[in-house]
Amino acid sequence: MNRRVPAVATWFLDRFGVARQNDALIGDLAEEYQAGKSRAWYWWQALVAIAVGVVRDVRRHKLLALRSIALAWIVDRSFQWFSRNLWMLIPRYGTRVVFHWYDPGSWGQWSPFPAWDQWNPSSQMVFSVGLAYAWAFTWVAIGWLVARIHRKQAAAMVLTVMTWRILLFGWSFCNFLINPPNMYFESFLRAWLTMMPLEVTMVLAGGLLVMGRKEQEQPSPATHGIS
Repeated sequence: MNRRVPAVATWFLDRFGVARQNDALIGDLAEEYQAGKSRAWYWWQALVAIAVGVVRDVRRHKLLALRSIALAWIVDRSFQWFSRNLWMLIPRYGTRVVFHWYDPGSWGQWSPFPAWDQWNPSSQMVFSVGLAYAWAFTWVAIGWLVARIHRKQAAAMVLTVMTWRILLFGWSFCNFLINPPNMYFESFLRAWLTMMPLEVTMVLAGGLLVMGRKEQEQPSPATHGIS
């Protein structure tokens, strides 16, 4: 009886360029799956093939990997600067607001917005949700930019940025564990458990937008048949 190979795993193999670089691998995996291998085995082999291709590309293009991380860092810091200053426009204590873009050490006495506690709950929710969506869009844009600039190594560069974010969150988490417990640990733990998976997912989504189009627009005749 013919068994249908896992479509999502095969789709990832195609989008991450494994099928383009090694056509025989897809057929071999399909044959082994038809011979009785499990779905988990197929997924594992697909992930290993993707990982091997990514590691190979990163080793060959170390400077591009560093450039991808630098690009992601610049875009992320730019968004954080913008959102922080936008948040500071809303005076949370009376009418005082820090004008960071003018003089970080001075206090202003004017704001185009009323005090935060004067906002109704729905307006506060809309503003907060708007910033959350802007944050998510920023990481989708980062994945898209990294893949767009490095089209030939898009998969490797996007996964490099994802790995960088995971390691950065892990390093911060270890610092909290090493230091004595404080009032911010619980908040950071919640943020780590939610923001880190969302960030890497958004980066992957942005990268797949480019990698998917590349597979459709460029049949890659030069690499066809490479094994």
